[in-house]
Amino acid sequence: MIAYKSVNQQNTSLEEREDVLHRQGKVTLVGFGPGDPELLTVKAVKALQNADIIFYDDLIGKDFLETLNAEKYYVGKRSGCHHAEQDDINRLLLKAAREGKEVVRLKGGDPMVFGHAGEEIEYLQSNLVEVSVIPGITTASALAATTKVSLTQRGISSSVSFVNGHSARPIVPNTETIVYYMGGSRLATIGASLLAEGWAATTPVLLVHNVSLPDEETFETTVEGLRSEVKGQRSKVKLPVIALVGDVARLRHQGASNIRRTLYTGLVCPNPDYIHTPLIEIKPIDYAVPPPDSYDYLLFTSRYAVKHWKGGFAGRIVSIGPSTTQALKTAGAENVEQTEIDDSYGVIDYFSRQPRGRVLIPRSNLALDIIPEGVRALGFDVETLTIYHNVYPRYVRRINLSNIQRVVFTSPSTIDNFITTYGDLPSHIEYVTRGRITAQHLKSRQNEKIQNIQEGPDHTG
Repeated sequence: MIAYKSVNQQNTSLEEREDVLHRQGKVTLVGFGPGDPELLTVKAVKALQNADIIFYDDLIGKDFLETLNAEKYYVGKRSGCHHAEQDDINRLLLKAAREGKEVVRLKGGDPMVFGHAGEEIEYLQSNLVEVSVIPGITTASALAATTKVSLTQRGISSSVSFVNGHSARPIVPNTETIVYYMGGSRLATIGASLLAEGWAATTPVLLVHNVSLPDEETFETTVEGLRSEVKGQRSKVKLPVIALVGDVARLRHQGASNIRRTLYTGLVCPNPDYIHTPLIEIKPIDYAVPPPDSYDYLLFTSRYAVKHWKGGFAGRIVSIGPSTTQALKTAGAENVEQTEIDDSYGVIDYFSRQPRGRVLIPRSNLALDIIPEGVRALGFDVETLTIYHNVYPRYVRRINLSNIQRVVFTSPSTIDNFITTYGDLPSHIEYVTRGRITAQHLKSRQNEKIQNIQEGPDHTG
């Protein structure tokens, strides 16, 4: 049998509930800032002075707290040591508010940046508790101020990301500047992740301990230094620490006009100062290896052809340049003959001075026909064999080109894939090419752009 409340009983229950809500206090989330009490806002100070009870985190100045009359309750959470779990904190805040107290939840930095504020707001509001938020200076802003390094700088960085560095696999956002919070125990992982995403090994990193406090310390390293645990000097880096990653960190010692950001598009980056975003990908394929007696010359025009060659090294072994020669020697080839000039025309010149014979060229699916046609014109019997595919990468990290001063192209395909990725060849960028063929291809693509601009759209009607 179902029992129903009378109308009067229901009204009484509603009135009691409204009375409880009327008598309960409210909760204010307050940002303490990076640590220096003088960086508190006027509004934050007023809220703290009017509070009945304060639930505070780690890194809150104890001397300052002692000047306040409110009851204080420590609920800090540090890596591996939680004085109170988040669910417990939520219930404590609710209980204090239900008792009619003016409650301040005091958090380091800004409560809305890595401060679990969203969870607390949702819990309290779902229980009909009034919540307000007073922002604080987040640690990244304080770091920028104390090191005099702007998080953004015209021509260097127009975007910045704040990342939780404490996670098992800290993410690497596609921005020019990254600030990792709470990443002291993950420095090596952060460094490895940055390198894997194409960040230059020499990208500067500032590690700052106790930002804004009297014992603040700044440690300078690089992305490569992070990966190797700050080059074996990890003991010098004190926790807690915040990490600023990006070329803006160079502003500590250089003028903005002296910083040139270079994008390298080839597979193997020769310069640790370059931002490395490969615009080609090598995909192995199955193929039949011709018998050694079917050719007199075996010509390799790239190190990747050497890597994916499944046959032996019979006949005269010819290499287009130093990196290919080194790959051949590493693979066990002997008596390698290297062309004097390491490009297509250098190969043709080499064969112009050799006895005529049969030439086999293992290569990619995108290789140009300049070499085969040029060598055939000299009277050689030339056969090409596709042994790997040069394809557009499955994953391309797009860079903000407005802050790139120079791009290095290593092959015609990197130029084509650059245009596919970015839609254009921006005129403000200096382009550097490897080899005459790549330079000619770049010029032809730039001429296409100029021609399209001159011709303009075809209007009819």
